[in-house]
Amino acid sequence: MKFLLGGIPENADFHPEQGGWQRLREPGPWVMQVLGLPIGIGVVIVLGLAVAWLGMLDFEHVHPAVVFFVLVGMIPLHECLHLFAHPRMGGSPHSIVGFWPATLLFFAHYDHQLSRNRFVWILATPFLVVSVMPLIVCGLAGWRWGWVGLLSMWNGLCAYGDLFGVLLVIWQVPRRAIVSNQGYWTWWILPEDLAAQNTPARDEPPPEGP
Repeated sequence: MKFLLGGIPENADFHPEQGGWQRLREPGPWVMQVLGLPIGIGVVIVLGLAVAWLGMLDFEHVHPAVVFFVLVGMIPLHECLHLFAHPRMGGSPHSIVGFWPATLLFFAHYDHQLSRNRFVWILATPFLVVSVMPLIVCGLAGWRWGWVGLLSMWNGLCAYGDLFGVLLVIWQVPRRAIVSNQGYWTWWILPEDLAAQNTPARDEPPPEGP
């Protein structure tokens, strides 16, 4: 795993434009935020309705320190969950965590090949783990913790870019495809086309020899 301050780096060993890879039709980072924000607002409304139905809207009794943790601590928690969904739970040299000041984006980036479903899972993990699962557990257990409702809604808003990415990938990329990022941009290829290039399709490269 690497830490980086700056834009999402490109992989010097990956040249998708030279062999069979197709680029995902996706907007640049600023346009993505503009287009994805309505998704986040819609998700917050749905989560808010769920929180209200579960009786978890008592935010007045949530301690200010907890509110501060929820609002500020959500970003590192969110990115750590992306990271833990990576191969080797983020321990791979292909995992990169950073902040891109020019776009105000935090990221947990994986710069190698992944199956399409693994790629979608990485994008969706923070939303499922922080926004959805706690509400299900609280509903089943009968807990009415307001801070959990606040956490779920705030993370749902923060996940708008991830959810937008999930929709783009599911809509454009076949299930069997292999996906890889080159910097910010996403590329995909079918396994048989990748095999024709004598390049193995895998989530991780084999261990290096002695």
